[in-house]
Amino acid sequence: MDVIDKAGIWRVGNGRLINVWEDNWLPYQNGHKIWSPNPPNCDILFISDLIHHDIRCWNAPLINEIFLPFEAQQILQLPISLSQLRDEFVWGASRSAIFSVKSSYHFLKARHEAYGSHSSMQNNNHQVWKKLWKIKSIPKHIHFAWRILHEKLPVKNDMFKRGISSDSLCVICREHNETISHLFMECHWSKQIWFASTLGVVFNSHDSRYVPFHKWLEQNIIDVDEDIIVHVLALCYEI
Repeated sequence: MDVIDKAGIWRVGNGRLINVWEDNWLPYQNGHKIWSPNPPNCDILFISDLIHHDIRCWNAPLINEIFLPFEAQQILQLPISLSQLRDEFVWGASRSAIFSVKSSYHFLKARHEAYGSHSSMQNNNHQVWKKLWKIKSIPKHIHFAWRILHEKLPVKNDMFKRGISSDSLCVICREHNETISHLFMECHWSKQIWFASTLGVVFNSHDSRYVPFHKWLEQNIIDVDEDIIVHVLALCYEI
């Protein structure tokens, strides 16, 4: 049952069975769970609490207030059943949503490789995590940085490979594949933001010292002062 629980995902119907904070229900998200922190004194529990049932649409102002921007966008793109069908739990590791031994094997293999990479990262970069969680910054900025360092952002290049997005091109420039490195340091738009900031950062992909963005961020968290890191995290979040 563990593999079913991990790879299964809820299809939103009337939203009455799906726990917003605990269940798998975001198809574009790694792990399918919400990453946004549950706000204090928040009485939202089920998906049905996020829906205008009289007109059968999402409560967009509420969703934009509660969730991180990239998650709010994902939620608002999910279709809502006009006939208020019951929520349905399906197999999420294949496009057909039908369980098979083959898809289960590939899911477990990918999960094992991901956990091995995660364990290695923790062992090799304990200094990064120790410093990151002590930084006096906005929690959602720290959480966002954590996802960059783990390469767990739902960029279009990854979603295209999984058959979720119709193309892999950057939503801003529409010229190159949208990877984490492209989005944060290669796209002309993000380059301008970094250079125009008080940090005056210049990214040059032709430099022999060029590294992927998550490695650049990791090294800066280790090396630079906290006030600069706070600024870097804020820029990452806004981009």
